[in-house]
Amino acid sequence: VNNVISKRSRHPVGIVLRRCGYSVIPSLEELAKQGLDQNGECIVTSFTIIRQGYGKILFEGPLDVAHLNLDDIVSIGCKMVAVYPDVSMKPSEGEGLNRRAEITLYSLWPLDKSTGNYITYPQYQRNRSTLPRFENRFARDLHNIQATFIFYSPEKGALRFQVNNFSQYAMDGCLYVNTIGINLRCQLQLGNN
Repeated sequence: VNNVISKRSRHPVGIVLRRCGYSVIPSLEELAKQGLDQNGECIVTSFTIIRQGYGKILFEGPLDVAHLNLDDIVSIGCKMVAVYPDVSMKPSEGEGLNRRAEITLYSLWPLDKSTGNYITYPQYQRNRSTLPRFENRFARDLHNIQATFIFYSPEKGALRFQVNNFSQYAMDGCLYVNTIGINLRCQLQLGNN
């Protein structure tokens, strides 16, 4: 199923999502079938924005997705997500996508300081003591920016956590390292810009 619309067509509920690698659940096709209600809204019970290979953002609860320009509002990249990076577009907390969400980022593994290599899943099997320390570090760093650690999967290097509102969340600068060598540390910025 192709979740990217052509630049010339307008989606029936006004959603804009043209960037390669991005998709949504419900799909653009499902949202088109649902259409707008008599109030010009398209209310969904949950909404997920995915960028293949990088991460996803899950919004639970009733949400009007009509006329969202996801190309301008959302960016999911290497170890980061940003929602309303242009603060002039950001609605009040609880409105639009500036609400509680569950974020999953992929390809986060600790760095073995002695070898300079990433500790991926096969190494976790040999040295299981590494995983709890890494999870505890995530939990502590996320707590410091008022986010809640949910789960870490060493198989995928997937970190799942919850935030109450949005601006930008990124992993940048320390012990956490991804598969292409960018250093990671939870220096997550809260969205009260």
